[in-house]
Amino acid sequence: MSQTLGCGVPRTDQLCRTTALRLAHEELVPLIGTALASSSDPSLADLPFRRLQTLAWLLEGDREKQVVVRLGIGIATVHTYFKALYLHFGVRAGPS
Repeated sequence: MSQTLGCGVPRTDQLCRTTALRLAHEELVPLIGTALASSSDPSLADLPFRRLQTLAWLLEGDREKQVVVRLGIGIATVHTYFKALYLHFGVRAGPS
């Protein structure tokens, strides 16, 4: 028997996840004063695997040179990944 998330639809069903997200959003917006995200915001699903890896390490605080070592590729390629991530998410400046 599959679990439900309070909407009577199996937990793995997209409709139920969307409903749960909408309900959570309705509860959180009044508490923080603004929406957390919108459907027009950049998506992680649009990113290739290597850029997702790079993003994960960037969020952990790694710099370009550290990502070069982790991936075993050239600095120019990693720099391209960083620039693409900044562009994707609308970041104007990298870490200082």
